[in-house]
Amino acid sequence: NVIIKNSVFQNNHSEDALNLVQVKGNLENITIQNTPSDGLDIDFGEVLISHSEFLNIGEATGADAIDMSQSNVKIDNVNISNVTDKGVSIGEGSIAKISNLFISSAFVGIVAKDSSDVSAQDIILEDIIFADTMSYRKKPQFNGANLRIENLNTTLGNHITQNMSTTSINGRRIKPKDVDIDVLYNNVMKSNK
Repeated sequence: NVIIKNSVFQNNHSEDALNLVQVKGNLENITIQNTPSDGLDIDFGEVLISHSEFLNIGEATGADAIDMSQSNVKIDNVNISNVTDKGVSIGEGSIAKISNLFISSAFVGIVAKDSSDVSAQDIILEDIIFADTMSYRKKPQFNGANLRIENLNTTLGNHITQNMSTTSINGRRIKPKDVDIDVLYNNVMKSNK
C-alpha cells in the first residue's frame, strides 16, 4: 500500500521517473517533470492518480507520461504537457477510468491496447501530432482493446481503431480498419529507447 502526496519527481535519469509494481496506491498532487523516458509506469497495480501534472516527458521519442500494464487505474484532474510519445498508454489487460484530463503537445493522446478497457469523460486534447486516440493489439497473446470517451474536445480529430478493437467518441463509433501496428512501431512510432 502506497500513498504519495504533494511530491515532485524531476530530472531523474532512470528509465521511469516513478515505477509502481504490484502496488495498491493513491497519488495525489504529484508532479513528474523533465524526464528522459516515461514519467509514471504502473505494472500489476491498483492506483488512483488525482490533481497531478506530467510535464516535459521524454527527451527523445518513445516516452509516455503515464504507462500501465495489467493494472486497474483511475485518473482524475490530471494535466499532461509536452510528451514525446503517448499522454496515457493503457495496455495488457488494464482497466482505466479517466475524467477531467488535459493533454497538450503529445504525439498521441490516449492509447488503449492489448485487451484493455478504457472509459473516459471530460477530456481535452490540444496540439496532438499523430492521433488523438488509438485502439489496437500490439502483442499476439492479447486481443484488441475497447475505448469509450464522452465529452472529448480536440483540435486534431484523428482516431485510429484497428480491426477487432472498438472506439466510441462522443457517442459515435469509429469504424475499425486494417492497421499494421508493426509497421507503425517500426516507422512513425519508433522508439529511441
